[in-house]
Amino acid sequence: MANQRVSSIDQFRGAAILAMVLGSCLIGVKVIPAWLKRSEDIGLTFGLSFAKQVGLNGARNTDINFFKRYPAILGAGALMGGGRLLQRCSTQG
Repeated sequence: MANQRVSSIDQFRGAAILAMVLGSCLIGVKVIPAWLKRSEDIGLTFGLSFAKQVGLNGARNTDINFFKRYPAILGAGALMGGGRLLQRCSTQG
């Protein structure tokens, strides 16, 4: 019973991710109010998450996991940001 997934929660998460992706696409659109756009603040929950993981897994395992995941997250962000940069350069020049 504890391992069963609730499909409505997965559906809600999928809808939330879709809304975030669409919100990211609307950043440059002027007619969309600011409260509907994605915040530029990042890392607000990092400290809480890190402290929780240290409590669960220990400091060493948490550090190892951090150094595995952080470059992957940065790489994904660089790929997405690099695509936007290339798109901007191609429209300006």
